[in-house]
Amino acid sequence: MSSTVLSTSVPFLFADAERRKPEGNGKMADNMEQFVQQVLQMLLAGDDPALAILRSQLEVAKRRPRENTGVGFFIHFDVPQEAPRLPGNPSIKFGDVIAEMEGLQHGAGFVLFIDNGVLAMLEGYTYDEPWPEKVSTYELKYMCGKTRDLTVLRQIPGWPSQLYQS
Repeated sequence: MSSTVLSTSVPFLFADAERRKPEGNGKMADNMEQFVQQVLQMLLAGDDPALAILRSQLEVAKRRPRENTGVGFFIHFDVPQEAPRLPGNPSIKFGDVIAEMEGLQHGAGFVLFIDNGVLAMLEGYTYDEPWPEKVSTYELKYMCGKTRDLTVLRQIPGWPSQLYQS
């Protein structure tokens, strides 16, 4: 399994919708690892101190093998003790990224779970359809449009509001 990690020093390339196409040889490649990485990048994108802490956790986290459910997947993270934690150790979840994918009539959604201030799990799910056998052509975007509305995230119960106090 790929152990690609995000770098906070590199700007996020997928702030707007990103479409993946079949490989140049005409074959439909299974881009699941790249797909998951792009979903995580979008979920953690933005100029927000809480998201910056979560990005730093992802940089050092170990991913457990993906669990396929038939209608989606789970990926659990093991974050080292020395990684920074969100203040107040909140347990929250958020997911404002959606996908239009070949093989899914209604698309897919994603939820990132934070447990006691630490990245815990990414869930990908469909809307009552089987997950496609291969991830090849897809478009990722935010529920609210091309750009993310960080004010919506900051209204999530448990979001570490103490990060914004001076």
